[in-house]
Amino acid sequence: MKPKNMLLTLDTCLEQEKTGRKTGLLVTALMNGLMLVLSLPFMDWIQLVNIPKLFAKLGITREAAGSLYSSYSIFSLLGFVKNSGKGVFGLYAMLLLILLVATWYLELLYIWKVFRNSKGDDGKGELHTYVIGKASTLLTALLVFGSYGFVLYSNNVVKMKGFSGSWILAVELILALAAYGLIKRMEAKERIRCHEHGLIKEFQKNWVLFLMLIPLCVFFLINSYLPMIGIYFAMERFVKKKVCRV
Repeated sequence: MKPKNMLLTLDTCLEQEKTGRKTGLLVTALMNGLMLVLSLPFMDWIQLVNIPKLFAKLGITREAAGSLYSSYSIFSLLGFVKNSGKGVFGLYAMLLLILLVATWYLELLYIWKVFRNSKGDDGKGELHTYVIGKASTLLTALLVFGSYGFVLYSNNVVKMKGFSGSWILAVELILALAAYGLIKRMEAKERIRCHEHGLIKEFQKNWVLFLMLIPLCVFFLINSYLPMIGIYFAMERFVKKKVCRV
């Protein structure tokens, strides 16, 4: 079958309705649900390898090693920072946790939107659902890349391969990219039906208004996000004081 015919067949399957909802929406909602399950606290994304050598590099005592595990989820990664006494990993672990919570929110919101079937008369309700779906999948992909980045960063800090990403990261990334592709195809057809244009054309049409947002973004960056760097220093000082007392 030719690629063009395959795409037409795929579009037909995605547009078919079951229980009043498009098959494509149901499939991508289930994919988001699976991504949500794979990111729950009992699913470990980060694994420790060469553990004896790693603990020696980090200066972890035998008593402290008893409270550590061989693998961690994003949710429990701060526990490793606390129990190991290595605040150098704290800021990165906290940012991943914040990103994880945001991903959960968007995935749950997309699933709720799909099964609520909030389609307006002009189809814009469905377009809004697609936007949320794309945001959830992109944020999930960003979380996966961030987790791989944590592995690379941690290995660079300890100057050895002491951290590794589990197979769940690869599965999560494949699901996120596949779901994004399906949602993107459905959104494109819906925009044609609703005579709506995307963000790029909107930017080309109203680029002056978008430029006016830059000062606001810079203000929030300086006043709301840059101070988060202080969390790293506060955590490292807290950990050092705790180690000294012990």
